[in-house]
Amino acid sequence: LSKCACCVLINLHIYLYRFCEADLMSYKFPYRSKAIFAFQIIDNKEICFFGMFVQEYGSSCPPPNSRQIYIAYLDSVKYFEPRNLRTAVYQEILLGYMEYAKSLGFMKVNIWACPSNRNNEYIFYCHPLEQKFPNGKMLQEWYKCLLDKGIMENIIVDYREIYKHIQDSCFTSVTELPYFEGDWLPEMLENLIKKLKKGIQKSTTDASVTNSPSLAHTIQNNEQRVNVTVSQDIISGKELFENALLYIKNHREVLSMMSKGKCADNESSKIHYTRKSVNGAGRAIQTWSYGRKHSRDHRDSELTNVITQKDYI
Repeated sequence: LSKCACCVLINLHIYLYRFCEADLMSYKFPYRSKAIFAFQIIDNKEICFFGMFVQEYGSSCPPPNSRQIYIAYLDSVKYFEPRNLRTAVYQEILLGYMEYAKSLGFMKVNIWACPSNRNNEYIFYCHPLEQKFPNGKMLQEWYKCLLDKGIMENIIVDYREIYKHIQDSCFTSVTELPYFEGDWLPEMLENLIKKLKKGIQKSTTDASVTNSPSLAHTIQNNEQRVNVTVSQDIISGKELFENALLYIKNHREVLSMMSKGKCADNESSKIHYTRKSVNGAGRAIQTWSYGRKHSRDHRDSELTNVITQKDYI
């Protein structure tokens, strides 16, 4: 129903801007935004029952977004008939789109795996009252079933959760992670940077405090304090990457505890973002689940990585 050219810009007030200045990362990532919907004719009327919003980053887009697709939102309403075929039809639509994207040369597809709820609807406004919403664990199992089916049909090569994907790919910098419009990663990194900088500034300020009664000495210490703050209020790329990786790892462990019933709800709320990815070695599919600008409840979301091909074209 919609197709237009867009561009995601690096937020100038976040730390990643430094990587742009060092020519390690692009300032912007052009993509094509699409709104895709499915209809069924019921009683001579076209009824919309499924929809998704996608971002397609082509080969002309600079890395790390080059030849990747981001499925930002996916939603459905329980109008498709017969009822027992709904899941199969939803999955065929997704696998069909992945296969189509694969034929165009796209390497990865990133998909949300974060459950919605009655108070936080995604695409369709006011779902039927009798429609049930899956919880995080159920939705993750639904995606795993979808991805396993994609492997059987030779659409997907493999999939893995994001933490393992980062390790297997030997990533060493946040600039190797994709930067999508509205994605959890830029927001997570920005919050992480603010936290790290706050810790640096606090420790620097504490270290510069003096009890000397001498005015000259006090002025000198104040100047030193300012200089130290300016020079040390810098986070290295390695430090940021290691903290981001630890953040993802901790969230992964919380999810594991939740799935085993060992984690209280208030414990899970300590971790805010995750994603489920499908990664491609040639043409791949990534599935992500995390909290977004809209107040998604991402506490039980997960990220996985799916591979559709092993080598780039």
